[in-house]
Amino acid sequence: MGDRDLLKPLLERKGSVHFGRVLMKPGKPLTFATLSLPGSSRQLLVFGLPGNPVSSFVCFNLVVVPALRKMSGWAQPQLRRMQVVLTSPLKLDPERPEYHRVVLGYGRLPAACGAAAGQLGWFATSTGNQISSRLLSARSANALLELPRAEGVLEAGSTVSALLIDDLGVMPQAETDVPATEGWAAGVWRNRSSSGDSSRSSSRLLSARSANAPLELPRAEGVLEAGSFVSALLIDDLGCMPQGAEDVPPTEGFFA
Repeated sequence: MGDRDLLKPLLERKGSVHFGRVLMKPGKPLTFATLSLPGSSRQLLVFGLPGNPVSSFVCFNLVVVPALRKMSGWAQPQLRRMQVVLTSPLKLDPERPEYHRVVLGYGRLPAACGAAAGQLGWFATSTGNQISSRLLSARSANALLELPRAEGVLEAGSTVSALLIDDLGVMPQAETDVPATEGWAAGVWRNRSSSGDSSRSSSRLLSARSANAPLELPRAEGVLEAGSFVSALLIDDLGCMPQGAEDVPPTEGFFA
């Protein structure tokens, strides 16, 4: 976008540019064009992603991923949409609808959710400053909130729609279509069936995407029940940690 954009003039000469600017935040310079292949009736799809890394990340998930899924034969290539509750207030943009990066969680809604606090449900926690050059806003994000173009603030406890950009595991099947946040087109998300537990497969990169610690599980028969204490090795910065009164021993079965 602008005088230094050398790609769009080239695409206009060699093919057809279908759009070169989009009313969205981030990702305004998103471009899509088609080029004819010599000696073939097929066309080459060209996606021009914005230069800022987070803008490129958002546009890739919103536009390129569904296109690749469609070409791969997916029956429902669009991103799954679900309703979530905000854990903090979010300022709206009066000029452009926004895709706000968040981390989704499931459980008892925190006190910040107001009247809904204590209920079981999906909630969204913002990844912080959403400036398009800040890669940290995408680092642990597993969903994009669909925030409508409007004045004012969406208060904590508000329900909005979110587009999933990461695997949350086996999702409960929605009994009815899940509506988008008011101001967006409605859509549906569906359960992706799973046979067996593949969450610990060593080839599954998603198992490490947001991990900040591996648990030390001993070689043994049986199951460690929920609520069991085990040792964990930190592989990421958790911020300011309280000082332990004594050394933390590993799970029984590991060297101290």
